[in-house]
Order: sequence, then structure tokens, then C-alpha cells
Amino acid sequence: QYYDGKIDEKARLQKYIIEAFPKALENGEIKVYLQKVVDVTTGKAASMEVYTRWEDAVHGRLSPLEYIYVLEENHMIHKLDSFVIHETAKEIKRRKDLGQETVPVSINLSGLDFELTNVVQVIEDAIKEYGVSPDMFMFEITESLISVDMDAMQREAQKLREHGFKVWMDAFGTGYSSLKVLKDFPLDGIKIDIDMIKSGENTDRGAVIISTMIDLAKRLRVPALAKGVETQEQLAFLNSIDCNLAQGYLFGRPQPMNDFVI
Repeated sequence: QYYDGKIDEKARLQKYIIEAFPKALENGEIKVYLQKVVDVTTGKAASMEVYTRWEDAVHGRLSPLEYIYVLEENHMIHKLDSFVIHETAKEIKRRKDLGQETVPVSINLSGLDFELTNVVQVIEDAIKEYGVSPDMFMFEITESLISVDMDAMQREAQKLREHGFKVWMDAFGTGYSSLKVLKDFPLDGIKIDIDMIKSGENTDRGAVIISTMIDLAKRLRVPALAKGVETQEQLAFLNSIDCNLAQGYLFGRPQPMNDFVI
């Protein structure tokens, strides 16, 4: 490819992220955000998903798209995920101490979490420190991660489930082994991105695929959640195929953890 200033700018930002990340964690620049998952039959929050934002003094707010992959490529992602797990457990305890309503919280795990740290022990330490019940946590892993080494991920997922945590698969249907994963992998739920029924070509075919995936999950008695819901039309479609769990900007964008109201 041809060199231009954007390549240099991207490289400089990556270098900055690698050097600044440890201090950002210490200084509280990494903020935890929550987005609700809604039970569309009641309109109430069924759970929350955890996100992060980096409020940097030099570059302003950094998007996860800018720093997550850099942390993964440089084997630092487990430090972020460990931080998120502890902050989430702390927040659940804070809400319970204040008598506020709580619902289960979903956290994404990277494949490197299982290689670079004992992530199950990290989770166990956090819930013991803050006195939080395991049933308040769900952990998401992507289908692509499972397909890399299914046997190893089966063992790790089973460890999580043995400790009382739920294991969900994110981005179902985007890889090459979806049906085998559903058959063999110990899952407590799947998340389906409804991007294929947004505006564009072949939306009718996309709708057929989404409805078939939801029906397959029901037949296997596995809860299914549709993510990326942005319009009333998409919500009406999910109602028409009896998909009860949904997440997306239609119900609210991710909000800072301390400001989040269930």
C-alpha cells in the first residue's frame, strides 16, 4: 500500500497506547460502562453488558476499536479484563449495599485471558472480595475463539460453569463451526447480531436466517439474544419471531457504570 500520514498517525497512537495503558489503569482513566439487555415481553432490563472507555488526557476519549486490538496484539488484554471483572464486582456490591436493583452482568473474555492468567481464579477472587454471588455474572466468548481450539475452550468453559457462572457465545453464526459448537459446547446462551437485517441488499434472506437461528436455539433450549437493535421495525420483527431478549441503541447506549439506572 502507499504510505500516507494516516499510517504514521496510527503507528504513533499504537505506541502511545502500549506505553500509557498501565498508568491509565492506575489513574482511573479506564472507565467501565454498562448497556442494558431488555426482556422485550416486559420492557424491563434482564441483564447488563460491560464495556470500557478510555478517557485519555492527551487524545481525549479513545474508542475500544482503537485500543482493544492493540492490547491483544501486545498481550496486555488480560490486565484490562481483570480490571473490568474487579470493578464490576465492586459495583454490584455497591448497588446491593445501597438497596438498589441489580441484574446479572455480562463480560466479554479474550482468548488470551485463558493463556496469560488464571482467569477463573481472577473471577473467584473478585466475587469473594466483594461478597457477590456467581449467578450475577455471565461471561461471553466468541465463536471464532471456540473454533480455534474447541477442546481447550470446552475445558475452560466447563470450569466457569462449575463455579456457578453462565457462559454465553457471542457473534453466533459468524464463524465456520456454529452447528458443531451448539452440539458440543457447554453454553448457557447465544448472542446473534442482527446486522444482516439492516438496510441493504438481501434483507429478506437475512430475516429468514435470523429467524431460523432463533428457532434453532429454542429447539435446543438455549436462550438467544439479538444484539444491534436500533429501530422499532427491528424490534417488531423480533417480536414476530418470538425473540425475547434484545440489546441495542433502541434501548439505550452504554452509560458510565455509576450513572447507569436499571
